[in-house]
Amino acid sequence: MHNRINTVRNAHGAGDCVYDSCLVGKAQGAVNWDFSNNKFGHPPNYPGRIASCHDTWNGEIMMEHHPPGITATAIVQVWFNSPAHQPILLSRQAHKLGVYGRNGYLTISGTRRQCVVWCAEFGA
Repeated sequence: MHNRINTVRNAHGAGDCVYDSCLVGKAQGAVNWDFSNNKFGHPPNYPGRIASCHDTWNGEIMMEHHPPGITATAIVQVWFNSPAHQPILLSRQAHKLGVYGRNGYLTISGTRRQCVVWCAEFGA
């Protein structure tokens, strides 16, 4: 996923983001929060969660998909096509990245189903 994000960023002049273990931990925390709370979305207290990585700028993008098995290329394309996610994905401020995805079960529209939740945390 990290490589695919950098491929898209480079194709649009944004440059590579380097792997950052602190941001991976924050991405993992966001995804685990979704499964622990049985709902998809950005966890509360986003600025406080990210401040611990000592960044001056942060961005978070997430995606839930079902059934599992969608490719990294398809996920990044969805983010790229989204007016809310594309500015974060292609931010020239970002130079660090942490990505995490997890398979599990969420109740969506009243139906419990298997899905994968991805989170990409960007930092500067």
